[in-house]
Amino acid sequence: MARIERKIIGIFGRINAGKSTCMNLLTQQETSLVDAQPGTTADIKSALLEIHAIGPCKLLDTAGLDEESRLGEKKRRKTLDALEEVDLAVLVIDPVQTLLAEELSVEDSVATLARKLGRPLCVVFNRRRDDEVRLQGSGTTIDQARRFCFSALPDQADTPVLDLDLSDPARSNELSAFLAGAAGRTAAETPLLPMVHRHGAVVLHIPMDEETPSGRLLRPQEMAMEALLRAGVPVGLYRVDLGLARSDNPALVQQQKRGFLNFLGSFDAGGGVQLVITDSQAIDIMDPWVPREIPLTTFSIMMVNQTACGDMSVFQAGTRALDDLKAGDKVLIAEACNHDRIA
Repeated sequence: MARIERKIIGIFGRINAGKSTCMNLLTQQETSLVDAQPGTTADIKSALLEIHAIGPCKLLDTAGLDEESRLGEKKRRKTLDALEEVDLAVLVIDPVQTLLAEELSVEDSVATLARKLGRPLCVVFNRRRDDEVRLQGSGTTIDQARRFCFSALPDQADTPVLDLDLSDPARSNELSAFLAGAAGRTAAETPLLPMVHRHGAVVLHIPMDEETPSGRLLRPQEMAMEALLRAGVPVGLYRVDLGLARSDNPALVQQQKRGFLNFLGSFDAGGGVQLVITDSQAIDIMDPWVPREIPLTTFSIMMVNQTACGDMSVFQAGTRALDDLKAGDKVLIAEACNHDRIA
């Protein structure tokens, strides 16, 4: 018998956010046990069904990611591993529950990992009938609670979102149609910086030499800043004078290096620096200066990664070929530029 290809849809979120209720609403039966007792879903439960607008599907109801115990940590690792398998990640959020918890670690971890793995993500806000009662005394409205939760998403403008009461059996078709739309979405382009997260700054080293256009930055630099700001990532901008950094005067070189390292160190209180991006022409300076524990890349490689839709295998193979070069070998270096050469 031929194997049926199924879309794998994973349901993720906190304990008691409504993940199992979401599963049951889709299957229209008690596929997953629902109970107020925390940790009811002890392992990943699966169900096979057909969603008309998607086709054959496999649903994964995962354990809550905020269970604090040794067993809970094992469940957490297994749940996050399941993200690698899915064709669509459904993040179920109870906005009141998350607001009262006063932290977004679960939502942030799911959204960030889905983005890093290139998995489509959608959000279902589980709006319970007693939301207003549960919020009494908090001084917060349900819309503010929802906005607080939404801030955990790195791609807020592009993430499909649905608000509904998952315990209402009449909303099954609405949920199915929403998932069909989310599953059918394909990213127009690979995220510019898929590896970054909101904990720690990204430093952009921008030399601003004679080639830098007046009144603006180069397009890749502007794109990086916009992508990072939209994702809620702290951004630091710095300029090393490359002429002084390459001079024969050790005192001038050290002065430039010391200023740059002091700038990196200024972010220690806020989670440190998670990435440095530099201009290709400055990699000879930045490579020995940036501490080994901080990843370093260039704006050019950032753009190559996006253009190649995240597949850097050919690029990596090309770099490895440098190890086989011998004296006398010839290398062709070509660059296409859309502006007149100045320096």
